[in-house]
Amino acid sequence: MKSIFELKMFFLFLISIAFPVEGVAMELAPWYPRLFEFQPKIEVLSQHSRSIASDHGTFLKPLHANYLNFGIGYPYYNWYGELELIMADSKHRYYDNTIVTGRYQLTNDVSGESFLSSVAALSVTASTRNALYDLNSFHHGKFEAIAHLSAGKEFVDNQFWCYRIWGTLGIGAADVGSPWMHLKFSLENNFRDRSILGFFVESFYGLGGNALSKHKKFHGYGSIRHRSIDFGAFYSYIFDGGQKLSFGGRYRAYARNFPEHAASISLIFLSPFAL
Repeated sequence: MKSIFELKMFFLFLISIAFPVEGVAMELAPWYPRLFEFQPKIEVLSQHSRSIASDHGTFLKPLHANYLNFGIGYPYYNWYGELELIMADSKHRYYDNTIVTGRYQLTNDVSGESFLSSVAALSVTASTRNALYDLNSFHHGKFEAIAHLSAGKEFVDNQFWCYRIWGTLGIGAADVGSPWMHLKFSLENNFRDRSILGFFVESFYGLGGNALSKHKKFHGYGSIRHRSIDFGAFYSYIFDGGQKLSFGGRYRAYARNFPEHAASISLIFLSPFAL
């Protein structure tokens, strides 16, 4: 009882120190958590960059933003639904966006019915004007939709999965501007269901025709020919009650018409429960 109380107090402490911030990490891995359990989470993220890489050259523009993401998901057989409410503290505090995601598991390697696990997903985002016009917040329009297809393989040692590899490909479109593509590849190691260490590479590729310019007002990434490649890692600790605390970081190794050399750190607390 004491440990549960301490975890609840720690969760409240995270909220109290992080309220000016937002996170952006919809779940895309092709596996689900335990069925019929709600998956509430809070994510705190801070990111920083000093310049913009443009087709017209690099120009200094220090950017710093903090984010806070309240999310909840629920797995129901092959289906998974997720809702995220995101706030930002960039130039000023504001509500950033809401994301609704639906996922459907096509194949499942854990049950032995298939060699790979695969999941199809569709996410719809509604953003505010402040978020759209902020270089820190990655939005193409006020309303966006992105479809993902994820696939991966778990390698098992006795009752635990030892490591797994997975990737996802996404194609998005907004109410304005051009489509964009999203690619992510991840490698994760599991230490007897007590902790997880993961590494990933992630890329965004915008199909717009314009470049970022310090002489033009920014109205979102919808019309921008942006490119980026990020490398990142995370570590998760799993408590006896199933709660998970994760710490992660990433660094932008390549950028074009995008904030360059961007670095970010994040902290996520997940506390599943069943009714």
